[in-house]
This record gives sequence, C-alpha cells and structure tokens, in this order.
Amino acid sequence: MASALDFNKKIYQDGSTIYAATATGNDTYVITLAPVPAAYVNGMVINFKTDVANVGPATLNVNGLGAIAINKLNDQALINNDIEANQIVTVVYNSTGPKFQMVSQLASGGGGGGLAWNSIAGAAQAAAVNNGYIVANAAQTTVTLPAVFAIGDTIQVQGLGAAGWILAPAAGDTIHLGSSAAVTSLTSANRYDVIQVVGLVADAEWSTSFVYSAGLTVV
Repeated sequence: MASALDFNKKIYQDGSTIYAATATGNDTYVITLAPVPAAYVNGMVINFKTDVANVGPATLNVNGLGAIAINKLNDQALINNDIEANQIVTVVYNSTGPKFQMVSQLASGGGGGGLAWNSIAGAAQAAAVNNGYIVANAAQTTVTLPAVFAIGDTIQVQGLGAAGWILAPAAGDTIHLGSSAAVTSLTSANRYDVIQVVGLVADAEWSTSFVYSAGLTVV
C-alpha cells in the first residue's frame, strides 16, 4: 500500500493529480482529474493539454464542476490563438469572476514590443489592451478600442489590406493625436499605415504614441 509520503511525492514530482488532456474538439475545454476534486477552490492549479486552438474566449470545465472562463493578464478574455493545439496550459482558479487565470505563456505573444499579435480578416474588431492587430481584410476594417483600460495599456494597428483601417474609441472616450482629439475615429490614408495608442487617462483618454502615415483623417 502506498504511503502518504509516496502520494505526496507523486503530487509534486509527476503532477499527474492536477493534469489531464482535453478531447472536446473546440475551446470549451473539458478535463477529468483523478482523484476527483470536490469543488473549485481559490488558488487551485490545473495543467491541461489542448486538442485544438482557441477561437476567441474559452472556458475550462473540470470534472463537471462547471465551465469557467479562462482569462489572461488577470481579467482579459482570450483572443484567437492565445492557446494552440497540443499546448500545455497552466491556470489558477480565482473565485472573483469566477475565472481561471492563465499563468502559462500565450501562444500568440511572439511578436515585438511585448504585444500579442493578431491577424484580422473581418470588417470589425473589438480590440483588447496590449495587443497588436494586422488588418488583413480587403475591405476597410474598424478597430474599436476597449472602454476599460489602464494608464499605459497599449494597442497597435498595422495595415495590410488594400482598404486600410479605422481606429475608433469606445463611446464617450477620446484619442489624442498631437493637438487634435478624435472622438469618433482616426482613418488611415494608405494601405500600410500603422498607429499605436497608449492609455493616458484610465477608461477615458488615449494618446497616439506613434503613427506612420501620409495623413490620417481625424473625426
């Protein structure tokens, strides 16, 4: 019979009691741990291996205890490919939310400046803080800044599609560009225009930290 010491070694050495693989075929991830946890508990650490990448917000359901949102950077919903197929993900349960806070590396976080980069092909994109967006849509794409952000939060938009992009603040917010203040939008002039904005006043004002363009339209 295994001793308590043997069992503790198993927990700390091979991690098998807090690890499982998913096989759901989508990003509503489901796993089964053994032994079975009685409930979600603050600080509960779980490692799981994914079968597919996430597409937008994702959840994790452990032993039928309920699907809980997986967040990054404490309180941000995941975006496309933050989790890749066959990735081992580490999350910690937080009853405030509730949520699983992802503490392992983001699969989408490889590109410059510490931003997580995303290629977008649609006509509209809700931006998340500390993310970069490559606008690949052939038609013009509107990128809308989040209403909730902190001082220093950063968002960058890089043009690629022929029709360019529109950067819009959330309702009631402002984007400062030099002496101008855009309350409706900033629109690119050329296909490869790029802009980066940084949170200036939390939940209210953004400032343009750099822009490469022949001339933006400020509305």
